Amino acid sequence: MDYIETRNLDYEAQISKLCKNLEVKKFNEYLLKTGLAIRTRLDYCSNLLMFLKSGQPIIVFLEQKMSRAKRSIIISCLKHFFRMKHKINNASTLPPELENLNLQPKRFKDSTKASKNRAVPSKFQIQQAISYSGALTGVLIAVLSSTGMRISEALSLKMCNLKFENGRVLINIENSKTLSGKRTLYMIDYLPILKGYLQGHPLKKLDNFYNSEALVFVRNDGKPLAQSSAWWKINAAFEKVGLKGVGCHSLRHARTTDLIRKGMDLMTITKLTGHKSLQMLQTYGHTTFEDAFKFENGSEEVKKVFCESCKCENEEGIDFCVRCGTPLNEVLLQNNDTQTQLDELKKMILAMSEKIVKNENVDIKILNVADNIIEEKLRKYEAKK
Repeated sequence: MDYIETRNLDYEAQISKLCKNLEVKKFNEYLLKTGLAIRTRLDYCSNLLMFLKSGQPIIVFLEQKMSRAKRSIIISCLKHFFRMKHKINNASTLPPELENLNLQPKRFKDSTKASKNRAVPSKFQIQQAISYSGALTGVLIAVLSSTGMRISEALSLKMCNLKFENGRVLINIENSKTLSGKRTLYMIDYLPILKGYLQGHPLKKLDNFYNSEALVFVRNDGKPLAQSSAWWKINAAFEKVGLKGVGCHSLRHARTTDLIRKGMDLMTITKLTGHKSLQMLQTYGHTTFEDAFKFENGSEEVKKVFCESCKCENEEGIDFCVRCGTPLNEVLLQNNDTQTQLDELKKMILAMSEKIVKNENVDIKILNVADNIIEEKLRKYEAKK
């Protein structure tokens, strides 16, 4: 039994305790039919029990001191609960208190706290973060940013969920937050990074543990990677490139935004990202004024330049690879080769000079020829610059 199955059994045990209350038990059975994730069902059942035990009216209960996120979960929970009750009683409307109540109602919004926009990294920043990261963090950033999958989906991936074919990898998502989340994704970018990670997978060092049922993302000791650890690793990687507040879900936003910018139709995007509706995409489209300007003026998409050494994808106009530092410009490549030759000749002359000082036999003609070659190379090198 793996980590994901053990965790889900623990959630089911907690839900069973809450279901000692008859109303909560009926509510859980209703939620099972909706296909909500087990963690969401646990949150809803615990919040419903808290509401029922309070005996307070809805508005009074919601006016208690709590975070906006907590209040949103409770509102969503109560809406599901009263929909269930009304379905049983053949009623068509929710209670007046909930009918026009948004998940984050303005009346409860704390005006003293400015809402923070989620930090969404660009492709270049993602490339930089990967280049500054270790094997596990780098491949995690690569997979999340190029597929847009949730961190919970990524950490539950098994070897049998990956299929390499025709220069891409097909990823079968089985353990998802919702029923609509079960889907197949493809990954083309950063494929060498994923292959390199799998070749040196930590479980290969442990006998009888590396098989089709083995988790893809694990720690060096072979144990499953926790979501909190994944968040801290990714956050630290992006802080190195000067971007704060980037977590696992930021990369999902980055992927969705990139697909929207490329002009992919929204229905296809919802299938790729596993969203239940188009409305869910509203919080994912981080388009800017520059995006609108480029679309209006028909600007071409930024061209990609691939590094010959490490196969990393770079934006056009960059002189050196963000990962390995190899020159990307042809002139720089030639200059780099010339500089290498000059360095080798200088080392040869230095070695000969040391032999002369030690009164060893050295052909002076060879030394003069090498000196002339260096002068000629230097003239060509300066002319190219």
